[in-house]
Order: sequence, then C-alpha cells, then structure tokens
Amino acid sequence: SESPLGPVANWPQNLKFAVRVMLTSPMPIGIWWGPEFIQLGNDAYLSVLGGHPAATLGQTASIAWREMWDRLGPAAEASLGNNQGDCFDAPPFIRSHNGVAKETYFSFTFNPIPNDPGGAGGLFVVAADNTRRIIDQRQMTLLRELAESTAMASTIPEACELSARALASDPYDLPFALIYLFDAETRRLVLKCAAGAAAGEPAAPKSAALEDSSLWPFANVVQEGKG
Repeated sequence: SESPLGPVANWPQNLKFAVRVMLTSPMPIGIWWGPEFIQLGNDAYLSVLGGHPAATLGQTASIAWREMWDRLGPAAEASLGNNQGDCFDAPPFIRSHNGVAKETYFSFTFNPIPNDPGGAGGLFVVAADNTRRIIDQRQMTLLRELAESTAMASTIPEACELSARALASDPYDLPFALIYLFDAETRRLVLKCAAGAAAGEPAAPKSAALEDSSLWPFANVVQEGKG
C-alpha cells in the first residue's frame, strides 16, 4: 500500500486478476504495472533476482534490472505502447547475486495486461535465467574444438599451437592460457604457446626453473600432477 500502486482495495480489477494468475503460476512471472513499470512478482520470479529481491517489490522494474535497463526498458515500453507481446534476449551482463559478481544471461517474454479503460495497463513478464545452459554449451563447444583441432597434430609444437588457438576462442572461461614444456635435462619449463597473454609478461615468463614456485606451482604439476 505504500508503493505507487496504493492500497490494494483501490487497484484496477484487471491488476487484481493478473496478480492472482501470477501467484498461482510455477513459472517465474512478474508484473510491471503502469508506465513506470511498478514491479510485483511471485516466488519463482523473486528467486532469479538475487540480492534482496523483496526490496524491489513495489518499485520500478528499472531498479531490479538496472544492469540491463538501457536495453530492456525500451523493449518493455514498445510492448506496452503497442499492446503487443514480445520476446527479448538480454545481452550478457555482470550482476551481483548474493554478493558475488556473476556473468548472467536472461531472456524475457512480455505479454500485455488489459487495462480497465482499454489498452494495456501493464505487462506479464516471464524472466528465464539461461546462464547455466549458455555457459555449459560454450564450454562443451570449447572442449570439442580443442579435441578436433589437435587430433591431426603430428608434432608436439604443432599440438601446442593448435591447443592455444582453440583455448583463445573462449576468453570468457579462459582469460589466458599458457602451455609450457618441461625439459628434464635442464629442469626448466619453456613457454611454447600462449593465449590471452604475451610471452615475457610477468604472468607468462618465457622460461622458469622447476623449483621456482613464486608464480606458478610448476613442481607440483610436473612431479605430482597437481596444480
């Protein structure tokens, strides 16, 4: 009752009906009401918001979805203004979920809610969190690319070069990768290929002694197979 919607008794009948539909749905459904898009949501919808979702009820949807509102807001306004449903795939963005910054992917479905005087008074909003599916697909694509690209390598340097090229195709999961070969005679590791980093940078020394653990745990990897 303290939100811009005011006391429930004064809500439009169509909004009350929409809330009943929303609360009985197992899908993550929200309601964005009016031109300000005042937000309501069921439990499933609140679960995808992260942070403190209950605090966004009765406020404009732009607060809950501020990281992508520059793209999401115009799409919602067009759906409301045209009184026409729409689907929207949000661009990838970083959002805080329970205090942890995460790469996130969402898709939205907008369905206009009729207003008592006519036209659309608000939107049913189905928010689908596609993050796990998209990241899983991307990682599986990387593994497939790594296996296929190196299958025909005839030499170790060629295998290293093809591996680095495949690893460079997925900077989201692997910001950089370094491939070292161990020389048992000199007990040194030599950088053969790098992706996302240049040889000689502080994080990518061109060579290092096996016992030098100041940067990377080389000895653990070579001797024990552990990072």
